[in-house]
Amino acid sequence: MAKYTKEELLEINKQTKKLFELLLSKTGAKKKDVYDLAEQRFIMANIDVLTNAEKKQFTKLVF
Repeated sequence: MAKYTKEELLEINKQTKKLFELLLSKTGAKKKDVYDLAEQRFIMANIDVLTNAEKKQFTKLVF
């Protein structure tokens, strides 16, 4: 991974946020839609760490 100065990281973060906002406006997507998708992908990627007993707590979900 490249090493950046604090100032460079701040600029990268600023530009990333600006790009995200621009893409949201151009696509008509909402932040909530993106966050919901990220949440679903996180769950799918990590579901295997749950035991069957833990999964039984979520009666409305299919595993």
